[in-house]
Amino acid sequence: MTCDLCNLEKKRSLNGFRKKVICKNCEIVFKVHPCRDRKFCSTICANQFYNKIKHNERTIEKICKICSKKFLITRCRNNKYNTQFCSWKCRTKGIGEIMKGKAAGEKHPFWKGTRVKRRRWFNRKICLLWSKTVRERDNYTCQICGSKNHTLAHHIKNWENYPELRFNVDNGITYCLSCHSKYHRRIQNGKEMSIMPTP
Repeated sequence: MTCDLCNLEKKRSLNGFRKKVICKNCEIVFKVHPCRDRKFCSTICANQFYNKIKHNERTIEKICKICSKKFLITRCRNNKYNTQFCSWKCRTKGIGEIMKGKAAGEKHPFWKGTRVKRRRWFNRKICLLWSKTVRERDNYTCQICGSKNHTLAHHIKNWENYPELRFNVDNGITYCLSCHSKYHRRIQNGKEMSIMPTP
């Protein structure tokens, strides 16, 4: 039996007849018929080799601005986002340093003037006691819909404008979570809540 390309006789049983080739990917020596121009020992090695070439053409190497670590990024992603950090952790630190002092206090776009820090009050016993007293007075019942689920105490005259009435029980009213959120949504939209009872 002869080869159609080189007219040499095929002797599959004799390995000396075949030529030795080094795989471009894994560098393993393998034998092929002299008429074959093979560069890889298998299709897996061929795919791995060409994928590396494509990957190297698509990617560029950059240095992280925070940790100075080298990282690879695709060219299209770099052109679109101008990536400067190797990870989300470095990105968070980097943006914090960049924005430090630029969007704080009066420079922030949502600045509304000097405000009282409310969170420190909510953990105090006096605030919890005021809330409990208001709800007990109203029998843990919403004064709008009559629900007894997820009730909370609401300030009739707001916290910021009336500091002297913050812990006055007569300035509190019991709402359920749903009615309370509806009330604040109407206030934000500039509407008055007609169903709100007067103190």
